[in-house]
Amino acid sequence: MENDAVLRTLLQELLEDLADCRVETAANGVTGSARADSGGIDLVLLDPQLPDMDGLNVCRRLRTRAEAAALPIIVLSGAPTPADRTAFLDAGASDYLPKPFDVDDLLYRVRAGLDASQRGARVST
Repeated sequence: MENDAVLRTLLQELLEDLADCRVETAANGVTGSARADSGGIDLVLLDPQLPDMDGLNVCRRLRTRAEAAALPIIVLSGAPTPADRTAFLDAGASDYLPKPFDVDDLLYRVRAGLDASQRGARVST
């Protein structure tokens, strides 16, 4: 779930090309949460600044839903603070990466979030 259309497209292309993932995108928390709830998603990239919902609330919501409770959630924050990072990790995020991020670092974290048997997994951005 990423509110920036350009970054959303770049993430999709990057993950499809370099991490062998099928990527589904969502521009807001409502759409992304519904997609994660419907199943078939193996990892979520989450922007804290979504137009319709606070990313922290999305993270908390996903953790309470049986369909998404175990999903790896990687937060990509453009305004990182130690308190923000702590809040997301306390809410159940698996990882937290500040923007701008190093592509190799992002790919490593995505791969670490996905089980080796799930290569070709679906990622929601």
